[in-house]
Amino acid sequence: MGNNSLTMIGLKSLLEDIIPFADILIFHDTRQLHSHTPATPFFHYFITSAAYNEDASFYDENRNKVILLADNTTSLNEHTNQFRKLDMLLPPEEMLKQLLQIQQHAHHGYTNYPRQLAETLNNEKQRVQETLSPREIEVIRLLTKGFINKEIAQQLNISINTVITHRKNIMQKLHSQSLSKLVIYAVTHGYVSADEIK
Repeated sequence: MGNNSLTMIGLKSLLEDIIPFADILIFHDTRQLHSHTPATPFFHYFITSAAYNEDASFYDENRNKVILLADNTTSLNEHTNQFRKLDMLLPPEEMLKQLLQIQQHAHHGYTNYPRQLAETLNNEKQRVQETLSPREIEVIRLLTKGFINKEIAQQLNISINTVITHRKNIMQKLHSQSLSKLVIYAVTHGYVSADEIK
């Protein structure tokens, strides 16, 4: 929640890549948020310090769900200092890593999700794991850790052409054409830790 529409749209897009099953809503002020009645409770509130000042007591009560969008102009006080923070001035790769760390630490193994959603996600994870070969999983891990094709070939003792074939097959199986989506997949499915991303 905040008044910078471009920032909110960009964050919404990133979150939709990380958690594609979630509904990501944008509210420009707390009044809009309170007038909306969701079918299920919100998992998180991404807020600016200005949004916090609009309804501090609400966000204090929901502090475990709040993620403060911070930059070098954000003035932190004893209350907003208690929230998890997302640095909005990070380069895109670092911001993605920070979001994945938040997701991984808060929802590892879908433990905080509603039971039916957790079961669906675990079933989907199992289905995809059955379609990926052990070698493809090794390639995913190394790609996510920042290794290039030549380095992957050396580590796995295979040819560069074989690495390229594995990458192509992985992208087809996961219906993905970008490395950032592959990174998101690898972290959210437990193949690598967000801390290992390069």
